[in-house]
Amino acid sequence: MPERRTLKKVHGGGYDVVCICETWLNDSIPDSEILPGYNIFRKDRANKIGGGVLVGIKSDLEASHRPDLERPNCELVVIQLKQTNSKPVTLYTFYRPPNAAPDALHELNDSLQSKSENDGVVVVRDFNLPGVTWSEDHTPPMSSRGHMENERFCELFNDNFLQQHITGSTHLGGNKLDLLLCNQPELIRDIRTLDHCDFPSDHFPVEFSITQTFSRARRIRLNVYDFNHGRFQELRTFLQRTPIEIDLTENIDECWMQWKSNFQAAVDQFVPVKTITNKNSPPWIDCEVRYLIRKKYTALRNYRLDKSDSWKLKLRTISQNVKKLIRRKHREYLHKIQSSTENDDYDDTPPKTHVELSNITVSVEEVVNNLSNLDVTKAHGPDGIHPRLLKECSEQIGQSLCALFNHSPNCGRVPIEWKAANITPVHKKESKEVAENFRPISLLSIVSKILERSVCSNLYNHISHLIADEQHGFIRNRSCVSQLLPVFHAIGKSLDKNIQTDILYLDFAKAFDSVDHDILLAKLKSYG
Repeated sequence: MPERRTLKKVHGGGYDVVCICETWLNDSIPDSEILPGYNIFRKDRANKIGGGVLVGIKSDLEASHRPDLERPNCELVVIQLKQTNSKPVTLYTFYRPPNAAPDALHELNDSLQSKSENDGVVVVRDFNLPGVTWSEDHTPPMSSRGHMENERFCELFNDNFLQQHITGSTHLGGNKLDLLLCNQPELIRDIRTLDHCDFPSDHFPVEFSITQTFSRARRIRLNVYDFNHGRFQELRTFLQRTPIEIDLTENIDECWMQWKSNFQAAVDQFVPVKTITNKNSPPWIDCEVRYLIRKKYTALRNYRLDKSDSWKLKLRTISQNVKKLIRRKHREYLHKIQSSTENDDYDDTPPKTHVELSNITVSVEEVVNNLSNLDVTKAHGPDGIHPRLLKECSEQIGQSLCALFNHSPNCGRVPIEWKAANITPVHKKESKEVAENFRPISLLSIVSKILERSVCSNLYNHISHLIADEQHGFIRNRSCVSQLLPVFHAIGKSLDKNIQTDILYLDFAKAFDSVDHDILLAKLKSYG
């Protein structure tokens, strides 16, 4: 029979765990005849033909049956997978027949609500809900046909903080009927949908791995300045009475190290150091996010004690707010940090101007102004000089830094330490196991950024009148709005004249990473 052929095919795949729906088994078939070498947990459909759920666990794996989480009117088998030195994972194998009443989803939700609060949960197999609409960005599903069972499933999905991992259809009809749900996305990896031709079924088999062993990153103890107890007024007075003096030699690295050591020696006298523990949490998970997460778990505990509609609504609202806040904080973090080939001959580029910017001189007022406008929430670079220190002492160190900044272009070099960076990988999308899915964020020396701002200001003043009027990006007092206004105006004029308007949008992948330096230098030369 087809079901037995399926079991033989699965047995030959060498899987540790096998989950099968619609087994069509009954009491006349013993477990020993199904999958030799596996411990069998199954729920057959009583006194009826068809249906049934089976879970096979390899004999050498530690697993336990959880009948306390199963429900009598629900085709469900619950197994707890265990591994030494790791948290257990509860595996739900669920089958909902087509056109079944919403009671099965209600009982599944009741079971999920009864498990331990911190357990990892994986829910698999056939839900038969083609009316549920899924998006590719892991947002909650939506009921597209307004049926009660679709609404009930969406409630179950949100109430248990689940995420769906299968992309694409899982059925010959093009629907996504088989689901892989998990409340801890890092547990699931290596997802693969197989060809249905290898199995006598109209459903596509799905392979995936469950990661149970995680190496928690060790907490790192860091020595940082205790700004709350810093005596900044005394520091400023000291630097005013004893200004930083450096010998401007041809070795720019020695000049920089002189300034840095003198400044840090003064700081160490008046700003104490404290030891903190780095919890290795993402930098965008701040106190606001942690506060809302605590509120979510408080609402979850209250809902488990009193499963009323009011607590359910409050829990769902807070949970959605947490997700939205984390996404917003992530976007803001990337935006804050982002603010921070073949060789051809481009010497024939015609000059845009005959006025050359042969020399850049930085003024003390310009340095002090840039220091005063530093964002103290940004991280420091490899030199260890925090922007808070630079901002607090901007007027006292402005003159010495100005001398160093003017000396650097004259030497034609910048300190080597200014070229170094602390690189932090920030996850962008999809699997965290692929290096290409991370964005490298470089944290440079804050002092070097002050010089860059001064150079940029002089360069901008030199070429601003040469930039085309159509350019709106990276131009002062211009933005997306200023760009859209003339576009809408042009479209409106075309509509008034009954003329067709064609617009071509381009988005270059990794545009900044692929800039040809030879072309860039040729452009700079043509602008003087």
